[in-house]
Amino acid sequence: MTANFSLGQLLKADELNSALASANVFNVKGLGVVGNGSADDYPAIKAIDASVASAGGGTLYFPASTYFASLALQPSSGVNYQGASKALGLVRPPSTCHS
Repeated sequence: MTANFSLGQLLKADELNSALASANVFNVKGLGVVGNGSADDYPAIKAIDASVASAGGGTLYFPASTYFASLALQPSSGVNYQGASKALGLVRPPSTCHS
């Protein structure tokens, strides 16, 4: 019988974050993004994005959660956003523009 373990089960959280960073993949939850659906994650996401872009690029990884961004997010050149699943979404309030 063979046991199956995920990478996360085999490595401690800090070791996993270290492994991801060495591959230029950065877990946003470990870098100041709250992801609780109500705190505005926009400033933290943009700051991480800018840092990753200035370091040569990489991927911002969004673990399964609900993220609130008060403004639309556009990845910088060389930066990709990747979610844990298709169910992941960034939440933004409806437009308040009036005609």
